[in-house]
Order: sequence, then C-alpha cells, then structure tokens
Amino acid sequence: MRASLALVFIVLFSFSLISCREELPSEEDQQNDAPVVYSTKEFFYVGNSRADEIYKVETESNDVVDTVRGIESGIGSIATSYDGRKIYVSTWGGNPDDVHVFNIETDYKAVISYSTSHLYITPGNNILIFSFEGDSTRIGEINTQTDLITYHDTLSLRYEVFPNELIAFDPAGKYFYAVTKDSKLIKYNYSTYSVERDYNQDYSLERIIISNDGSTIYSTGGSVINVATGNVTGSIPVYDYGYIAISNDDRYLYLTDATGKNEDSQLPTAKVVVYDLQSLSIVNEISVLGFVNYLSYTNEIVLTSDGTKAYVSGAYDVFVIDLVNRQTTEVVNFTTEIRPTALCMGKWISYL
Repeated sequence: MRASLALVFIVLFSFSLISCREELPSEEDQQNDAPVVYSTKEFFYVGNSRADEIYKVETESNDVVDTVRGIESGIGSIATSYDGRKIYVSTWGGNPDDVHVFNIETDYKAVISYSTSHLYITPGNNILIFSFEGDSTRIGEINTQTDLITYHDTLSLRYEVFPNELIAFDPAGKYFYAVTKDSKLIKYNYSTYSVERDYNQDYSLERIIISNDGSTIYSTGGSVINVATGNVTGSIPVYDYGYIAISNDDRYLYLTDATGKNEDSQLPTAKVVVYDLQSLSIVNEISVLGFVNYLSYTNEIVLTSDGTKAYVSGAYDVFVIDLVNRQTTEVVNFTTEIRPTALCMGKWISYL
C-alpha cells in the first residue's frame, strides 16, 4: 500500500513540475534562440545635447524610466534593437565622431565605429548605418547580436548633422528613398544593396517622409511626389516648417516650425500644424504655449505606433500632443535641464 502511495505521489509531483515548466521556454526553444514573447511596450527616447545623456520615457505615463550616460560628444541619432535591450547612438563634434552601443540590462557599453554616421531603424526592425566620408556615404547594417557592422555599398547622400527624415523607408520593408548630395531623389533596394531608380528630376527636397501605403513622398521643401511615376502631384504650402510626420491613415500631415517664423512675426510660433491632404488645407494649429513660461518653437516630431500621440521637441522641453483631440496635454518632466535632440520610438519586449 505504501509503495502504491509513493508511486502516486511521484507521478503527481512530476506532473506538477511539468505543468509549471510549460509556462517557460522549452530547451529546444532556447537552443534555437526562439524565446516566447510575453509582452511588448512602446517607449520614447530622446537625447539631451546639454548633458550628453539619453532618456527612456514610458509612453503610457510619459515618465522617464531610465537614463543612458557615457556619451562624450553631441548626439546625432538614436536607434534601438528589436527587443529594446540595446541602444545605438551616433555622435558628432567629437575627435573623431563615433557610434556607441549601450546594453540596458547589463550596463555594457562600447564604441563600435569611429565614423560620422546616421542610424535608422527599418520597418523590419534592422538597423542600417550610413557613414559619411567626404563625398561618399557607406551603407551598412549593424548586427545587434554581435554589434559588428557590415558595409555593403557606397552612395553619395546629403549630409546634415541631425539626420531626421533625410531617408524615407517604404513601409513594405524593401526600399528606402534618399536625397543625394546634388539634391536628387533615388530609390534604393536595401535587400540587394542597389539603386533601383534615379529620378533625376528637379524637386524641392528638404526632409522627406513616405505615406503608409508607399505611394507618395512628401517633403518640407514643398514637393509632393508620386513614387511610381516620379511626377510632382502637388505641393505643401508651408515651406518654412521644420519637421514632418504623417497620420496612420495617410489623411493628415503634422508639420513643425523649427525656424520660429511665420508671415507676420519673427517670434517663435510654438505650434504643430495639421494639414489635411484631402481638402489641401490647414485644419488645425496645435499650440504648445501655456505649458512653458517662455517663447518656444517646435522642432522634431515622432508618433506612437498607434498614431494617437506625438512627442515634439522645443527649445528646452518635449511636449506631449494628443492627436485625437489635437491638443497639447503635458510636458515631459526631466530632472535636469534638457536641450532635446534625436527623438526616437522603440519598444521593450519581455520574454517568458
């Protein structure tokens, strides 16, 4: 009888262990590097050119939850790995310029390139690096597992210290569109690393974005371009505005004013303009005044993945804008004085 009870106990105990282990990745999963995703959260990242730090901001509360330190020169661009464990940062104004990697979990940091570079996250969550050397631009990819860079091609692209929106990635995840050094537009296949089209037309090109359906490029220079035909199909009548974003439904453009100019005044306008692509008119001007006690301008803008919220940098603040109700709701509270730069969206994946 005792033997039978002991056997039952062993069976039940073994079953309970198996039941508990079913919530964890199997050995096979771990060996195949296939962790099970438990949850995904979106975060906003912003550099501070005054303190040479990067802040990680939770998009639900708009609270700063982490700070990256150890950058020794100006912050040019920020890109995060697919799971958010690593942050890659390109710098400028150093001797020489470089690219850092920071591991949020382990506090590991290293320089992975001594180059003047821009970093971009592709729709497929890879990180492309554009390294500028004289008139040449080397195109490569960062392996986020090893932090090694593989360069594949050389182009001649326009360089600016702050790279936001000089490259527009097709949402399908195969092409990017770029402004060349001589202000021409090219279509580049970054899966084969080859130029597929040189538009060779005279456009008014500054910062560019592409519609979510991949059909149209919009530029703060004014040109609206059909990517299939290459024809200019319209213009954006707000040439002085600095940065540009587009709503998820491709209905509205959001434009900022980095120059602080409007028709009647040289004072900062402190607003985000909402431009309706159906009526071809400005339908809203979202003011950021009332949240700061100084005259500000609006500069960089990034949207959350659901398109309901925008983070907009000003002179010394980052404003949170509700795009559904089209109003500024708050200012992100930083514990130190900030000159915001290199705005970026990323995510954090938790694994079982």
